[in-house]
Amino acid sequence: MLVSDAEILQTALDWHTRGRKVAIATVIETWGSAPRPVGSQLVVDADGHFVGSVSGGCVEADVIADALDVIADGQPCMREFGVSDETAWRAGLSCGGRIKIFVARVDLIHARALSELCALERARHASVLVTDIATGALRIVSDSELEQDPLGIQLRAHLSRGKSGLVEATGRSLFLRVNVPRLRMIVLGAVHIAQALAPIAKLAGYDVTVIDPRSAFATQERFAGVNVIVEWPERVFVDQRLDRYTAMVVLSHVPAIDDPGITAALAADCFYIGALGSRKTNAARLDRLRGQNISEAALARIHAPIGLDIGAASAGEIAIAIIAEVIASKRQKPLRFEEAA
Repeated sequence: MLVSDAEILQTALDWHTRGRKVAIATVIETWGSAPRPVGSQLVVDADGHFVGSVSGGCVEADVIADALDVIADGQPCMREFGVSDETAWRAGLSCGGRIKIFVARVDLIHARALSELCALERARHASVLVTDIATGALRIVSDSELEQDPLGIQLRAHLSRGKSGLVEATGRSLFLRVNVPRLRMIVLGAVHIAQALAPIAKLAGYDVTVIDPRSAFATQERFAGVNVIVEWPERVFVDQRLDRYTAMVVLSHVPAIDDPGITAALAADCFYIGALGSRKTNAARLDRLRGQNISEAALARIHAPIGLDIGAASAGEIAIAIIAEVIASKRQKPLRFEEAA
């Protein structure tokens, strides 16, 4: 089963709390075609049990061995793997990729930091774990503390991109491990496309909630394993806080369902807002929203018609086009045809 970054950290904390000796391996730098991004982690206990991944391949075996040594002697270590290693082909590094991995034991100080990180994640606050590579010393900076921190500019830049990385500061090499709340997708309209979209979005790492006041549509039978709310969105969003780690996907074609979700998403600065419908339908929608004094700059953030233009026709194809556009928006990566323009 795939596990999220938050679940990996929670596992490390749980194991340590239960008295198990634990180490965490973290990818701190990559070059070329590395199989896992910077910030990927592997948690290992003294019996060799592990959760997470740093390479997706046989490098894990060597990293687990290193973690066992670190657990035994308490000294952090650094390892680098690349194309010249005999395990490179099996680990997915055969195209010239290299990865550098930092392994450290979870002591009491590290456990307190893990507890704080998990609490911040549950409260849907972003944070950065700053680790001094030379000493293993660490500290946490939450998104509300960026302005006062001496590394504030660098921390904000990494948080905005959602990417961890190494930086040099005051002559020291520091690793910035970005921790953000679990991504959410709110789907308005328990329609056929939503049935196809929900499992794809979950596979991509999103917590999915489907909202529709029509009880005949919004059922657990139609959306097995998905959080379904049978209510009008305007009532839901009184209590359910949206944020910039939320994608709003509007599918119902019913203005009384769709429009309150769009206005709430714009006010909360959700990273993605998309709405189903033809260009004519979207023009009418924009006119209604202008009537609520929503600015043109805000309206320009709405992706409509929703999804990448790949000629999608079936519900499954449209769902794929939607999740592709959501991912592109989150990663802030220009599409290839935009780069060529």
